[in-house]
Amino acid sequence: MRSMSRSPYYGDHSDFEEVFAVIESALPGLHDWVDERLARNGPS
Repeated sequence: MRSMSRSPYYGDHSDFEEVFAVIESALPGLHDWVDERLARNGPS
């Protein structure tokens, strides 16, 4: 994978798929972080 993802808007279909894969792979970690913050601080 390249160090910087290409634009999903102005690139081709493979650029969109690459950006989608990066975002999709980050979601579990983001979800864990949100859960941890909510457990520690409670919802605002």
